Formats: sequence, structure tokens, C-alpha cells
Amino acid sequence: MFRRCPSALLPASLCLLFASAAGAVEPADRASVDPSFGPRIAEAVADTVARLDTTPCALVLADFVDSRTGATLAENLAATGRTASEHVESLVFRGAPGLRPMANRHVFAFTVPTSRVVLLCREDLLRIQNQRRLLTALVLHEVLHTLGLRKDRPSSVAITERVLARCF
Repeated sequence: MFRRCPSALLPASLCLLFASAAGAVEPADRASVDPSFGPRIAEAVADTVARLDTTPCALVLADFVDSRTGATLAENLAATGRTASEHVESLVFRGAPGLRPMANRHVFAFTVPTSRVVLLCREDLLRIQNQRRLLTALVLHEVLHTLGLRKDRPSSVAITERVLARCF
């Protein structure tokens, strides 16, 4: 039986079900990217690392607040003792086996806030793999969630628009 890629509007409790499929992960010196997606996702992750090392893009971390704690994502990152690059390099980008796209909605990737695992929706991502700017923006969007950005506010589109404004 196939499951559909979850909407960014799903409650976190349902996303946990999907994230549990990611399994345990070990720390890495660089981001682990599912090689079955080809080189484009790995290139977008590397581009994300490079962009977050620049001041204009790094400011996006101060634009969003972890609604659970009231801290900015920049403050959440500082509390880890890592740089933005080191944080991205600690993440795992893994295909979500058995997931299919939702009708009339594109969900390229998803994660549970503060998780180290980002699950990738194969069919939707492969459709845009040659749109490098958008692919990198989507990776950056998911990185924000890994730093504590909840899926309540702002909307998924607003998050990606802010990433595009700051980082490109």
C-alpha cells in the first residue's frame, strides 16, 4: 500500500509517523543524501551550505521564530554550538519509500521540527530537479524546520518566498 506525501498542513503527530520510517541515523561530517536521487539533491544541499555562510542568507534564521520556545531559529542554532553549515552537514536527506505525490499539490520534502532527517518525495522532486534555484530554496526551507520552525505559521509558500528573497 502506498502512502501519499503529507501536506505541510498535517499535524506534527502525523508527521512523526512518517519520520519514524527514517530510522536511526549517526552523525556525519557532511550531509547524507540518498544517492538514488542522483546528483541534484546533493548539489542543492551543498549550495544551501554555501548560501547559509553568507550574511544575507544567514539572516533568514532571524526571520522565523520557534513558536514552541519563542526563540528565533538563529538562537536555536546558537544553542547547538554549531554554525549553520555544520547544522546542514549533520542532516540526513532520505527518500521516503512508498510515498506518492498528493493530487493537485506538490510536497517536495518534509520533516518534523527539530528532526535531523528530511524525507524526500521522489516524484515531485524529480519533476523540478533541473530548477536549481527552487531546489536549493526547498532544501533551505526544510533546514528551517530542522531548526524548530513549526508548520503552523507562516504558510509553506510564505516560508519559501522569504528564503528566496533573502538567499537569492
